[in-house]
Amino acid sequence: MHSKRVMFKWRISLDEGVEAFHPRPTHQLDVLGFYCPVPLRTLQQQIKNLASNDILLVIADDPETQHDIPPFLQRNGHTLHQMIQHQGEFYYVIEVA
Repeated sequence: MHSKRVMFKWRISLDEGVEAFHPRPTHQLDVLGFYCPVPLRTLQQQIKNLASNDILLVIADDPETQHDIPPFLQRNGHTLHQMIQHQGEFYYVIEVA
Protein backbone atom coordinates (compact mmCIF):
# COMPACT_ATOMS: atom_id res chain seq x y z
CA MET A 1 0.00 0.00 0.00
CA HIS A 2 1.39 3.38 -0.97
CA SER A 3 1.31 6.34 1.36
CA LYS A 4 -0.87 9.23 0.29
CA ARG A 5 -0.84 12.89 1.12
CA VAL A 6 -3.93 13.87 3.06
CA MET A 7 -6.36 15.04 0.37
CA PHE A 8 -9.87 14.09 1.44
CA LYS A 9 -12.80 15.46 3.38
CA TRP A 10 -12.70 14.40 7.00
CA ARG A 11 -15.59 12.26 8.10
CA ILE A 12 -15.29 13.43 11.69
CA SER A 13 -16.12 17.06 10.90
CA LEU A 14 -16.42 18.49 7.44
CA ASP A 15 -16.41 22.00 8.92
CA GLU A 16 -13.21 21.68 10.95
CA GLY A 17 -11.09 19.96 8.29
CA VAL A 18 -7.54 18.91 9.01
CA GLU A 19 -7.33 21.21 12.05
CA ALA A 20 -9.51 18.68 13.89
CA PHE A 21 -6.38 16.57 14.37
CA HIS A 22 -3.21 17.44 16.21
CA PRO A 23 -0.52 17.22 15.11
CA ARG A 24 -1.61 17.77 11.52
CA PRO A 25 -1.45 14.47 9.56
CA THR A 26 0.90 14.23 6.59
CA HIS A 27 -0.33 10.80 5.47
CA GLN A 28 -3.51 8.77 5.84
CA LEU A 29 -4.44 5.12 5.92
CA ASP A 30 -8.09 4.23 5.37
CA VAL A 31 -8.92 0.69 6.52
CA LEU A 32 -12.69 1.17 6.75
CA GLY A 33 -14.51 -2.08 6.09
CA PHE A 34 -11.55 -4.28 7.02
CA TYR A 35 -11.44 -6.38 10.16
CA CYS A 36 -8.79 -8.03 12.28
CA PRO A 37 -6.02 -8.67 11.41
CA VAL A 38 -6.06 -6.49 8.27
CA PRO A 39 -6.02 -3.00 9.92
CA LEU A 40 -3.01 -3.79 12.12
CA ARG A 41 -1.09 -5.62 9.39
CA THR A 42 -1.72 -2.78 6.95
CA LEU A 43 -0.59 -0.25 9.55
CA GLN A 44 2.60 -2.24 10.14
CA GLN A 45 3.36 -2.19 6.41
CA GLN A 46 2.49 1.49 6.03
CA ILE A 47 4.75 2.58 8.89
CA LYS A 48 7.72 0.86 7.22
CA ASN A 49 7.25 3.20 4.24
CA LEU A 50 7.17 6.38 6.32
CA ALA A 51 9.98 8.51 7.68
CA SER A 52 10.61 9.32 11.31
CA ASN A 53 8.37 12.18 12.53
CA ASP A 54 5.79 11.64 9.77
CA ILE A 55 2.24 11.95 11.09
CA LEU A 56 -0.16 9.22 9.99
CA LEU A 57 -3.93 9.36 10.33
CA VAL A 58 -5.51 5.89 10.45
CA ILE A 59 -9.27 5.63 9.89
CA ALA A 60 -10.89 2.35 10.89
CA ASP A 61 -14.29 0.98 11.84
CA ASP A 62 -13.17 -2.28 13.46
CA PRO A 63 -13.61 -1.89 17.24
CA GLU A 64 -10.75 -4.32 17.81
CA THR A 65 -8.32 -1.67 16.58
CA GLN A 66 -8.76 -0.01 19.99
CA HIS A 67 -7.08 -3.07 21.51
CA ASP A 68 -4.55 -3.73 18.73
CA ILE A 69 -3.16 -0.40 17.58
CA PRO A 70 -2.18 1.35 20.87
CA PRO A 71 -0.13 -1.61 22.22
CA PHE A 72 1.56 -2.09 18.83
CA LEU A 73 2.56 1.58 18.76
CA GLN A 74 3.86 1.50 22.33
CA ARG A 75 5.91 -1.66 21.72
CA ASN A 76 7.52 -0.10 18.66
CA GLY A 77 8.24 3.38 20.01
CA HIS A 78 5.67 5.26 17.93
CA THR A 79 3.53 7.99 19.53
CA LEU A 80 -0.26 7.92 19.58
CA HIS A 81 -1.26 11.59 19.77
CA GLN A 82 -5.01 11.13 19.43
CA MET A 83 -7.54 8.34 19.35
CA ILE A 84 -11.04 9.57 18.55
CA GLN A 85 -14.21 7.52 18.21
CA HIS A 86 -16.96 9.17 16.19
CA GLN A 87 -20.10 7.58 14.72
CA GLY A 88 -18.64 4.08 14.63
CA GLU A 89 -15.31 5.13 13.17
CA PHE A 90 -11.95 5.31 14.93
CA TYR A 91 -9.32 7.94 14.13
CA TYR A 92 -5.71 7.44 15.23
CA VAL A 93 -3.12 10.22 14.86
CA ILE A 94 0.29 8.58 15.01
CA GLU A 95 3.80 10.01 14.96
CA VAL A 96 6.25 7.56 13.43
CA ALA A 97 9.40 6.89 15.48
